[in-house]
Amino acid sequence: MANFKGIFKVSGVDGQCIQYAQGDIVYKKGEAYIAERAPDICKSPEHTSSGWKPLVSEGTGTTVTFFNSITAPSRVSQGDEWWDPSTAKLYKYIIDTNSEQWVQIY
Repeated sequence: MANFKGIFKVSGVDGQCIQYAQGDIVYKKGEAYIAERAPDICKSPEHTSSGWKPLVSEGTGTTVTFFNSITAPSRVSQGDEWWDPSTAKLYKYIIDTNSEQWVQIY
């Protein structure tokens, strides 16, 4: 289950490391990451084998732009993803031979 957590933080206001869960999505330095498993606590998404994976567009290898809004973004590229927090649904932007559209993936 995808769960948008916003900007990645190592620790909370109490100073304790934040424990993210499998499926959590975070931003760090303009890049979006998804937790493939429960990530290692206190490990940034850039750490090798930390449990985080960059969201990339399949086939092109380019980084996916991840949107978090209640309205569909309009300036998008193939593979971009949009999380609608009002419905808790995740969409991917697909361009096929005769159309361009947001397709619900979760």
